[in-house]
Amino acid sequence: NTIKYWNVENEPVLKAKKDWDGYANLLKITYEGVKSVCADCRVLIGGMGGEIRGLKEFFEPAVKKLGGQYFNIFDYHCYSNKNDWEKCGRLAEEIKKSFPNYDFEIWLTETGTWSGSLAYPLGQPSQTEKDQAESIIKFYIYPLSKGVKKIFWAWGILEGFGGPENNIFDNTGLIYDGD
Repeated sequence: NTIKYWNVENEPVLKAKKDWDGYANLLKITYEGVKSVCADCRVLIGGMGGEIRGLKEFFEPAVKKLGGQYFNIFDYHCYSNKNDWEKCGRLAEEIKKSFPNYDFEIWLTETGTWSGSLAYPLGQPSQTEKDQAESIIKFYIYPLSKGVKKIFWAWGILEGFGGPENNIFDNTGLIYDGD
């Protein structure tokens, strides 16, 4: 089997029905199924969105119900403007603080900041390509210093995601597409 990493859902806390109990069951059966056919495969919790609220209201009860088992990697997402890059490291610290006796890696599989002016979300500052380039280092180094094992820049090459026009995801790409 060439697939070694299995991410169970994506940002389940941001779904309309915030069913942490159902998610815990899904995580358990997925983990057992994956491990039954691939002992060296790794299972990731499905991308914590919602920052601290998502951790406290959704992932803490789900992980505690499972006794910290049935996953190998706690995956979270963090986006911010160029001045609030520390938030991504603070979230890793909060994850570790919430589960001090559990053994898992922490990955940041979606992070980024933008260049340009955003129409959505409202109130975000305009940032230059230079601002974005300087921020990349901070968005990586600080979470790594807090124990995060892997970090992935979201929409690293291509821009655009859908949703409201000119949103953050339309502007996090590192290669400007001319639009």
